[in-house]
Amino acid sequence: MNHDTRLRHTLAKTAFAVALAVFLAPILGAETPERHTHVTIEGEQFHINGTPTYEGRMWVGPGGEEYPIEGLLMNARLVQGVFDDLNPDTQYRWVYPDTGEWDPDRNTQGYVDAMASWREHGLLGFTINMQGGSPEGYSAAQPWINSAFRQDGSLRPAFMERLERILDRADELGMVVILGYFYFGQDDNLEDEDAVIRAVDNATEWVLDKGYRNVIVEINNECNIRYDHEILQPERVHELIERVRETERDGRSLYASTSYSGGAVPDSNVIGASDFVLLHGNGVSHPDRIVEMSGEVRADDAYSPMPIVNNEDDRPWRQDQFRFEDEWNNFTASVSEYTSWGYFDFRLDHELDEFDQGFQTVPANWFIVSDRKREFFDLVAEITGYPGTPKLDLEAPSPIETMAGQPMEVTAVLTAEEHHPAIERIAVLVNNEIVAEGDSAPFHVELDDLEEGAMIRGRAWLDDADGTIIESPHVEPLTETHAQETVGIRTEDYLEALGISAEPYAQTNGLVSIKAAHFHTITSGDDHEWIVRSHPDTDDYVVEAIPREQEILGPGPQSPRLDYHVHFEEAGPHYVWVRGNANSGDEDSVHLGLNGQAPSATQHLYPFEPFGQWVWTNENREGDTAVIDVPEPGFHVVNVWMREDGFLLDRIVLTPDSDFAPEGEGPGVSSRYTAE
Repeated sequence: MNHDTRLRHTLAKTAFAVALAVFLAPILGAETPERHTHVTIEGEQFHINGTPTYEGRMWVGPGGEEYPIEGLLMNARLVQGVFDDLNPDTQYRWVYPDTGEWDPDRNTQGYVDAMASWREHGLLGFTINMQGGSPEGYSAAQPWINSAFRQDGSLRPAFMERLERILDRADELGMVVILGYFYFGQDDNLEDEDAVIRAVDNATEWVLDKGYRNVIVEINNECNIRYDHEILQPERVHELIERVRETERDGRSLYASTSYSGGAVPDSNVIGASDFVLLHGNGVSHPDRIVEMSGEVRADDAYSPMPIVNNEDDRPWRQDQFRFEDEWNNFTASVSEYTSWGYFDFRLDHELDEFDQGFQTVPANWFIVSDRKREFFDLVAEITGYPGTPKLDLEAPSPIETMAGQPMEVTAVLTAEEHHPAIERIAVLVNNEIVAEGDSAPFHVELDDLEEGAMIRGRAWLDDADGTIIESPHVEPLTETHAQETVGIRTEDYLEALGISAEPYAQTNGLVSIKAAHFHTITSGDDHEWIVRSHPDTDDYVVEAIPREQEILGPGPQSPRLDYHVHFEEAGPHYVWVRGNANSGDEDSVHLGLNGQAPSATQHLYPFEPFGQWVWTNENREGDTAVIDVPEPGFHVVNVWMREDGFLLDRIVLTPDSDFAPEGEGPGVSSRYTAE
């Protein structure tokens, strides 16, 4: 049977099934439930119950620009709400830390319980998928079986019951659900193309039969990645989009589209068949590309005015990239182009045992309980005009002025308190031990005899149903040998205090010269960290890996890392020079990399001899020249990992000139990049 014949045959069976259902409905007493939320599309806007989302809202960006928000759909990738693993050999991977067991109903109930808090922050949409997503964030192989579809395309009742609980709650809250049908790596659980078509029909008819009017459809997540069935691939997926749009109940049909991988713009056949356009931003090298993608969609001949929605982007918080607090990140760039934006949060490798981290990694804590989750939801609230989570700030003397052993007065301030329940308790902690408590903010305390590098944090317990606990960032006092600010957070205050620009370094005439102490981000390892210290042989601060325990680490999450944002003028090989100082052969090496990856050529850079002096090195332990490949012009992140503690780092130089060799202190520190 050829494709056209098979399609006509399937359509005929579907028509018969629909006619039979309509005939039997009065006899069986079936009723369509009353629904509360109705989404419609008007031009480039989403409307809920006849009113544009965020009606009348204009957001004033950090630079004073005004951006229209009305009609957008701020969303998050929360795809694992109905997750279950039907493979008994892999179920052990998803057990809850408190019970040692996996429980799909607990997962769904936690999801339902948390949805109101998302909505209170201005999140009006979320993506859930009937085949989930990678429960590890990103996965190559997927031996687990997580699918609401059986092999023949029929629906699994347990999955659909859990989905119904979520869609019912979204309907009550006035939220729009982007319902994905298929996920690559799980689509191969359907036996053939006929099963895929049946799955699409069954899912679409189920949504319509249940009377949901707040659901829009994403046929498959990233159709241009590893799908087994041709009809789920870019050349033909528009057939399924059209199939969903053409399926009706009482004159009602569902809006439909599909998505491509991060940085890719949908093909014309998909744009032309869709009611809205889906983009993904994960992996995009710079927010400017987010702007370009929206422009390319609108320039496509197949495009007519319709909403553009980014419903998957992990960029703003990743440690080797920009963050939510940056004025120009993927979220704000998307909004500047009148494009909705959605966040994809998963656990990093070093967070795998941290239950509160990540929304996609299973098992998930669906409440807003991690710093990243709060940063995202607070930015949603700011942009959309909702209150957001209160923040606890510690007001203290600048760390540049604070010395160990001196008294420090600290004030804990709770922002946006008027929108939230009362405080049960507020505390100030030094090195994670409570030293003072109160029951209101602002709360003042004077700390005496602080040790060098003491970490000071505030914590507040709020009187609400979720048992919300919020924490302030660390305040770390500067001493003569310790100027590090908050570990793992961009150090804008530190740079400002030194009179250093926080903008990326600029490549000029092919060369980039970086001052090691003028980092953009500093991240601790498991038991080690980089500190900033003065040194008598330099005119500025240097960095040192501590403590000195003769440890050797590889370039990974266990190793402390320094990040430097750089704007490269050209792609291709760049030769690496490092100026370091070592007291012995037990502390004379370091790793370097680009965009979170450390190629073998820049691992174990050494030697730095003679010991006790500042020395330039451009070789690894094999005697090979240290070189990295810049994949394309634009913004990248240069990374430095500790290899041996005790190592001192002063300068880093990158140049495409293989004959260049620095002398003395090396070339002057590069200027900062300014867009023309």
